[in-house]
Amino acid sequence: MKKRTTGTVVEKMFLLDGGSVELDKSSMTFGHDAGQKVRVPSPVYLFKTKQGYVLFDTGWWPQAVPLLDGLGLKPAITPAQSLPRLLEQAELEPDQIGKVILSHLHVDHAGGVQFLPKAEFIVQKDEYSYAFHPHAFSQLAYIQPAFDFPSYKWTLIDGDQVLMPGLTVVLANGHTPGLQALIVDLPETGVVILASDCCYLGQNLDQEIIPGIVWDPTRALHSIKKLKTLAHLLDGVVFPNHDIDLWESTLRKYPDFYA
Repeated sequence: MKKRTTGTVVEKMFLLDGGSVELDKSSMTFGHDAGQKVRVPSPVYLFKTKQGYVLFDTGWWPQAVPLLDGLGLKPAITPAQSLPRLLEQAELEPDQIGKVILSHLHVDHAGGVQFLPKAEFIVQKDEYSYAFHPHAFSQLAYIQPAFDFPSYKWTLIDGDQVLMPGLTVVLANGHTPGLQALIVDLPETGVVILASDCCYLGQNLDQEIIPGIVWDPTRALHSIKKLKTLAHLLDGVVFPNHDIDLWESTLRKYPDFYA
């Protein structure tokens, strides 16, 4: 990646460790790898910008841990990996977070909403609507008490949108009706595309295999292709969201950062 001079206001990107669960790999690779158990990390992305601190996703809903254990998902989600403690490790208070971009409202992404009553939450309008009335096959992933805070400031958007110089959301649905990815323009690193659950793994991206948990398979495939195309056009790189090999061997985690 080459250095860009696009007037970005993003100064640093931190990856915070929101814990993990164990899943059958086929839930991440549709039609492949059944019976293979893999650990699935859940990162929370923190941005220091000239306009304040921004989060992309908020991690697991802490109250879900007993349910996850009961489902045999072997959660490794400690109190230290709840959003307030993650922010404390980064020497921040919850009230210092000005904006929260939610890729979607599944319980492992919107679980920290409850801790940020003063933030602005940015979500696709189709996602917000669906989360309150999901199909039966999606109900377990949407736990309404995790995100049902009508007194909070919700900004519902429709499709791709520049939020500030250096942070742009793009619709990447298929996994859910309103999943959005985030294009980040960093002053030294260049463009990083945070795929969220459009791409769980590098395998989804490289082999164009859709996620195993999916609302619309055709849209899911189109979104993978979209992110790959954007990465090519912008000379950037796509970060899959739940890839344990990438998480353990390659990605820089807090206190390290991308600048």
